[in-house]
Amino acid sequence: MDIAFIFAIQIIYAVAVLTLISLGLALVFGMMRIINLAHGEFITLGG
Repeated sequence: MDIAFIFAIQIIYAVAVLTLISLGLALVFGMMRIINLAHGEFITLGG
């Protein structure tokens, strides 16, 4: 496969992961009105 195509797919995956993380933080902040920094711990555990 073309290296540019593989690179583009990896960028799309990275953007999707960061989008899910930011949506999770926004959802928690929207419901509780408190910034929950423990969200990052769960992301780290998933890795």
